[in-house]
Amino acid sequence: MLDILSALQSAGVPAFRGAFRPTAEYPEPPDTYCVYLTSRTPDWPADDSDTAERRRAFLHLYALSDPEAAQAAIEAAMRAEGWHLAYVNDDYVEGSGHYEVLSEWVAVR
Repeated sequence: MLDILSALQSAGVPAFRGAFRPTAEYPEPPDTYCVYLTSRTPDWPADDSDTAERRRAFLHLYALSDPEAAQAAIEAAMRAEGWHLAYVNDDYVEGSGHYEVLSEWVAVR
C-alpha cells in the first residue's frame, strides 16, 4: 500500500520521480506523463519515538490534450493504494503547450 509508482502504472500513466528523464522506453516525453515528489513527516509522538509517519505525494500530470481521463485513472489508482486526495489544481502552461494537473495526496503509515 501507498506505492505511488504502482498506482501510476495501474492507471496507465508513465511516471518519473522528480523530473522527466529520457529512458530507453521514453527517449522523449510521452504525450501524457506524471512527475511525482514525496515528503515524509514523523507523526503521533509517544514516549521515546514517533508511532506513525505522515506522507504527502505531489503529482504533476502533464498532457498535450485533455487530461481528464488520465487524472480520473490516477485518482482511482491512488485511492486503491490508500492515499487520500487533499487538492487538485489544473492549468494550461502556455510555453510548453501542456495541460498540467497538480494533485496533492496524503496518507498516514
